[in-house]
Amino acid sequence: MQKELRLTRRRELDKAREEVENNGSNENDGHEDINGENEGSDKQLKRGSDEKQSANKKVRIGDAIAAAVNSMTDTLKSMVETNSRARLPTVDVNKLCQEVNKVPDFDFSLTLRVVDLLAADKTKEHVFYGLPDDFKKEWLMMHLNV
Repeated sequence: MQKELRLTRRRELDKAREEVENNGSNENDGHEDINGENEGSDKQLKRGSDEKQSANKKVRIGDAIAAAVNSMTDTLKSMVETNSRARLPTVDVNKLCQEVNKVPDFDFSLTLRVVDLLAADKTKEHVFYGLPDDFKKEWLMMHLNV
């Protein structure tokens, strides 16, 4: 059902584009009556111009949507390229765990919380490595709010 609807919309859009490209130079201009004769009453001419405006609008709206989708696609591609080139800083978890295990009186739960804290913040990790061993426990407890 949706496929048929899309095909119908696509045909209407193609037809509207053809009309715009031909500048409405169709011979009967959409005003042919049932008998196949071309009537030129004012009412039909007005309706024909309304249909042309509607067709032009459809093309413009379709073009605007296509342009917006193309713009979003370009933006997304550039974001993917930027992120693929960016290298996130890596943390040597083994080295970090060894250093945290040197701190006295830390149980398994506190060790995990400290590793999580330091791995998430490169600055805190550098500060931790730079502190003297006797300051590390107090500094960690301060950041863990324990």
